[in-house]
Amino acid sequence: MKRGSKAILLILIVCITTICLPNTSTIAFDDGDSFIYEITAASLYASVGEDSSQHEGYYQGGEYHPIGTKVNATIVSLDVLTADFWFYIGDSYSVIHLSSGWLDRYGLELTYITLYYSFLMVENYHVINMYHLLTFKFHPIIYLDYCSYLTNPNSFRNAIDQLVDDWFYGEREIEYLTTLTENNGIIYFESWIGGKIDENFGVNIGASHDYSTDIKFGNNYRIAVNSTTGLVLGWGQRGWVKGRINEKRVRMSMEWQYELDGYTFPDYQFGEMKYFQDVNYYLIIFLPAISLGVLIIYFYNKRKFNKLLKQNEINEE
Repeated sequence: MKRGSKAILLILIVCITTICLPNTSTIAFDDGDSFIYEITAASLYASVGEDSSQHEGYYQGGEYHPIGTKVNATIVSLDVLTADFWFYIGDSYSVIHLSSGWLDRYGLELTYITLYYSFLMVENYHVINMYHLLTFKFHPIIYLDYCSYLTNPNSFRNAIDQLVDDWFYGEREIEYLTTLTENNGIIYFESWIGGKIDENFGVNIGASHDYSTDIKFGNNYRIAVNSTTGLVLGWGQRGWVKGRINEKRVRMSMEWQYELDGYTFPDYQFGEMKYFQDVNYYLIIFLPAISLGVLIIYFYNKRKFNKLLKQNEINEE
């Protein structure tokens, strides 16, 4: 083999090896390391046609845990491609498996997840059980070497831009905004997708059919990450949908957020959030009526008592 050919072959081998070998520079933790997160938002309301559900808190160990609950995230095993965590709340625990490129694979869906599941629940309301399971969960670390969305300032924005272009072919009333900053060793990303859909829609977002759609919606997603280690400092997502899909009245709102001890998210920069809940007509109609009745009886009896008291004073004179 000629010397030039050998040199080219050597260069190719080095390049292929460099590409194929995983970069381990972001592995900054060991098995057994633990982190304490606080649940700072956890709520879900959904109403589709005749079906509705309402939950407050984070579900684990057979019960819902309220806002303010502390969760211990402990690394069970960790390598250059995957991580397994156990999450402890008292004596109960849950397990999650994270792969190195999870955010690049699922990041786009997170930016419009409330809208996405609204269409799925129109087709089968019981999908809400999967929504709760997949959405309200922890993601403590990100392998930044495998995450272009947080290391390339334009990649996430461009992906969202292309996503919205793929949804609609003509005019649209959709607004989408993003920001990606890095300050004091913290990468902060936030996105907003919201607006109005008044046309046949659904297939482009994952539904099995296009449905007559007349809705307004909004969806925020944000994440804060240590730029050196990939440790997630905070995670937040919230969204709402209101209107009609396939002639079914739809109202949905959710919020899920957790923060590492010592870290506090800034206020959301984009969008508007709406919260829905079931109306308690007893509290709205009957309780005020009962209260008014009690007040009438009270003042009537008081007036009657004062009249008798005055009559007694006259008789004594």
